[in-house]
Amino acid sequence: MKPYANRHGDRDVIPFEVVEMISSLTLVVRDMICDLDSSFKPHLFMAQCLNNDDQSWAITPDPEGLSFRIRYLKSGRWKDATGNYYELADEPKRWHQFGLL
Repeated sequence: MKPYANRHGDRDVIPFEVVEMISSLTLVVRDMICDLDSSFKPHLFMAQCLNNDDQSWAITPDPEGLSFRIRYLKSGRWKDATGNYYELADEPKRWHQFGLL
């Protein structure tokens, strides 16, 4: 089992730490603290960020973070009770789509 679950949304990827394996189909994940490198400044041009790939995040575990369950579906994906999808990973990943589109 991989130690991290990254939630993939429309404009973001948000990391979570896997803290417990209930069964082969159910995991408990917990929030992580993500801080954007202060040297990163988005360069916007016509509602598009030209340097999105230059993002650098400091990601650390949050022992007091919110914990919840995700479940493995027949489709081969992990999903929480609110409908968000997750991908298990060896490394946590945080990414944000800067810009309006």
